[in-house]
Amino acid sequence: YALCDAVDWMPHALQRELFQQILRTSRDGGMLLYRSVEPESFIARHGLERHFQPMVEATREASLADRSKLYRSVNYYRIVH
Repeated sequence: YALCDAVDWMPHALQRELFQQILRTSRDGGMLLYRSVEPESFIARHGLERHFQPMVEATREASLADRSKLYRSVNYYRIVH
């Protein structure tokens, strides 16, 4: 699931609904990608760490490679049910 920076612009309730729908329609091992200007993880904000495991190395590399430098981070997660 590639969300780009759409989550940054959503109200909190809509963010939570989006992540719930991703969980509903995904399979174990699926991947989630989003870019953000927010310092806090949206996954942590909604208490979903159990279902979205951070891919630390991929996140670090993608964040460093982001040429636009508009975002604080490019975040990758592995989906776990």
